[in-house]
Amino acid sequence: YNIVEKTMHVNEKSRKKILPVASGKGGVGKTLFTANLGYRLSAEGRRVIVIDLDLGGSNLHTFLGLKNTNRGIVHYLKDKKLKLYDVIYSTSFSNLYYIPGDVLYDMNIELTGAQQKKLLADIEELDFDFILLDLPTGSTKYSSAIFNISNSGFVLTTPRITSLLNTYLFIKRVLVELVLDSLDESKIKRKKVEQFLNSRKPGDDFYMENLIREIRKEDKKKASEIQKLVRGYKPIVIINLAKTPEDFKSAQMVKELITNSLMVDPICMGLLYYDEIVSRNLQSTKFNIIDDENSLFAREIERIAVRMVHSPDFPEMPLEDEYRRDTFELTRIESELDYEELPGRPEEEGSQISRLLSIINSQSQQIRELQRTIRMLTLDKD
Repeated sequence: YNIVEKTMHVNEKSRKKILPVASGKGGVGKTLFTANLGYRLSAEGRRVIVIDLDLGGSNLHTFLGLKNTNRGIVHYLKDKKLKLYDVIYSTSFSNLYYIPGDVLYDMNIELTGAQQKKLLADIEELDFDFILLDLPTGSTKYSSAIFNISNSGFVLTTPRITSLLNTYLFIKRVLVELVLDSLDESKIKRKKVEQFLNSRKPGDDFYMENLIREIRKEDKKKASEIQKLVRGYKPIVIINLAKTPEDFKSAQMVKELITNSLMVDPICMGLLYYDEIVSRNLQSTKFNIIDDENSLFAREIERIAVRMVHSPDFPEMPLEDEYRRDTFELTRIESELDYEELPGRPEEEGSQISRLLSIINSQSQQIRELQRTIRMLTLDKD
């Protein structure tokens, strides 16, 4: 059997796309991104549902401009009579639906194995074109399990090195959990593999290749299946709150780290610039769906949504030119073009000098013309 198909939802082989949205640390705009991407996908005529799975920190409803007055995920988990469809609600936007996470329960909810299995199975049965799952921040066992419901999901980061490294650590954690979970039905003892992982010394680099080699010692077939599983994994990186195109360089370095140590090729779908319009909305009581033609953030999210809608095998995307087959290279090009449209962007030193020289040349020409006019007037007078 194909272990990828048996273990998780493979998005490129399905009309329905299940896409978790996660982050290695807080403050990167994960929920804002989830709400706005959901809105943009629905505006493209697709049926979309956004699900708040950040139990204990649910606030997706706020970003959709809704009050938390409905039953949600926790009610569904606690009441065996409730179906997941019973806690689906419409929004003020056509084609966009949501499931709240329940801030009515003032506590962190620990899911049992049975609850987690039921939740994932019921999400898989939902009939929508796009299912976006807003996960809790950080690399927990719960967030790893939800992220691994499908072979691709969004991981948001900022250009800060610490945030980018947390992105790498998050992807590493979910991959390791995926590998360990795939051992449960094999003759290899999960505990033995965990002992191998724990035997690494502080400072030792992690390589997925070494982990698979260890599994191959016990079961060659299982090792080959796991290698296919890992190779089929397609995390999608979004860099948020960027200031200049230079912010993209660090992301390219982390891409190489992920590729070399984890054996996966991450996808990059956007570098989103810091937007004053978004900042003002977040500080006000307005809901935070950004639908302002003057907002660069709104245009960037729309571009991501359009690309998703027109890629039936998403996350595989048809890229036009040879040099654009690398999604990181495409994002770099787009980030430079977007920067030209960024309101109030700081001018580069070279641009300032060129502008100053242009002003000096213009003024010199005006002075020469004035001197010529004065001479002509003097000659006429003589």
